Formats: sequence, C-alpha cells, structure tokens
Amino acid sequence: MARTIVILFAVGVAASAQSNNDCVYALGKSLSLMPVKDCYAKNAGYYKTFSTKPECKNMDIYPGTYQAANCDGWIRNICLCIAKNSGLLTSAFTFDTDVFNSQVLKGKCNGNSLYQTAYNRCYAEAMQRFNFMRLVACLRYAVLQIPA
Repeated sequence: MARTIVILFAVGVAASAQSNNDCVYALGKSLSLMPVKDCYAKNAGYYKTFSTKPECKNMDIYPGTYQAANCDGWIRNICLCIAKNSGLLTSAFTFDTDVFNSQVLKGKCNGNSLYQTAYNRCYAEAMQRFNFMRLVACLRYAVLQIPA
C-alpha cells in the first residue's frame, strides 16, 4: 500500500514537471511563431528610439531594469501589428487570450497552475500598453518560479 502511494506521488510529480516544461517551452517559442512581416519597417522610427534608450533594454528579463512607463509606448504599434498578423487582435483592439492559449501556446499551459495563477497579474502589468512581449516574459518567470 505504501509503495503504491509513493509510486502515485512520483507519477504525479513527473507529470507536473512535464507540464511545467511543456509550458515553459511553449512560452519560449511563442514569440518566434508570431509573423512579424513588415511591422518593424512600418515603425522604424519608434523602434530606433526604443532600442537606443538604456531604460528599454532587457525587456525579456522580468522584472529587470526595463521601464514600461517610458518604453512601452515606443513599441506599442509594433506589438499591435504583430498581434494583428498573428490573429491575436480582437475587433475591439484587445489581446485575444483564447487564441494565444489555443493557437500560439497550443494548449501547453492550460493545465499549468503556475501559469493560471500568474496570467491575470502578468496581463494587468504588461497589457496596459499592449506589450505582449512583456506578458510572455512575466509568464515564463512565473512558470519557472523565479521570484519577481
């Protein structure tokens, strides 16, 4: 009986770890799956300003030294363009969470409790200025359990 409980516990831990790994991998790959097309070219001036500001470096390190209030405005149009190309922009110009979860992440984070717990907080922080790149960074850190 005790051996059965230990085996069931080990299987549960292994399944949870695999779910975590699948979610982390899906989040890491998510940005590369979104078609950029000409989004940077259309917004070259904004991107040049963004990329030269020291406070805008390390956007993918969460929370890091990135200053959203000073930087997100410079790349908002790029994010909107990429979201539109990816089918992630609703008719109300909001980020389509359902499409992100089902098509970009392929459902790999649906059963992940760390992802589910962090999603609303990360969304509120990152999507005030429509910076889904920061949303992904925040979610990856939450799933990896790196303290913010």
